[in-house]
Amino acid sequence: MNLDFLEKKKVFLEKVLKKENLFLLMLAGILILVVAWPLPDAEAENVMAEADVVGRENVMSAATELENYQRETEERLEEILSSMEGVGECRVMITLATSYESIVLRDTDSSSRESEDSGGEETHHESEEADLTTTVFYTDAEGNEVPYCVQTIYPEVEGVVVVAQGAGDAETVINITDAIQALFGIEAHKIRVVKMKI
Repeated sequence: MNLDFLEKKKVFLEKVLKKENLFLLMLAGILILVVAWPLPDAEAENVMAEADVVGRENVMSAATELENYQRETEERLEEILSSMEGVGECRVMITLATSYESIVLRDTDSSSRESEDSGGEETHHESEEADLTTTVFYTDAEGNEVPYCVQTIYPEVEGVVVVAQGAGDAETVINITDAIQALFGIEAHKIRVVKMKI
């Protein structure tokens, strides 16, 4: 190789690797990452595109169903707590650990085949087993094919915040916390009860 070329390469690398230039290189790297990083909308579309046979509409309806479940649970808890002595008017916010899971009915067809090869003195037995699993669908009222759901597992409540008129009283706060623990089985440190502003 040409020694002049190697010397120029060494001088170039020494200049580039100075502290000032390292900072610029880091900024350039961050800029490249920011430009190349997919936008959240694109990521959401990729997830939607890769959704199972359920389809885009069913993914959106699943999110809506989860929101409805959360809202309904909050409303029922508000109703229960506000009927307790000393609580008064209250507002509730619940956070869920995960989304709900639908378990769909699957049909499994099993087939097996055995063959025997008697080549010479030894006999060889071979068997093949194959399972073909398919999702069972039904046609809904709108004519769409929808997976047949056999069970829905709703998410666990992860945390609860209660804003109540009677939360200024320590006994009321304890009663609210105990009721939430009994309903959802969560630890006391995941429940926050605060007094409602007047």
